[in-house]
Amino acid sequence: MHHPTSEAGSGRFRHPAPKLSARDALLFVVLFLTASLLEVGDFAPVFWETVDAHALWHLATVPLIPLWYRFLVADLRVMDDEARSALPVRAK
Repeated sequence: MHHPTSEAGSGRFRHPAPKLSARDALLFVVLFLTASLLEVGDFAPVFWETVDAHALWHLATVPLIPLWYRFLVADLRVMDDEARSALPVRAK
């Protein structure tokens, strides 16, 4: 089965790389700093003393993980492509 992003003749298959965007990194930083306000600005528990600022901090950081991971994967793929293009071409 031929995959559209396979490297010709290498036998390696690569998933399509997510587009690297500084906007994704900036969005992560802004959201992380906003979520950090919950950790810094602690408040008394609410809803029958079951939810406090620390619990909301953990809840707010969950959606940040895939955002940061997607940025890291895209960044590593760009670095990998740059490193491969710097290698000398082998004669066949």
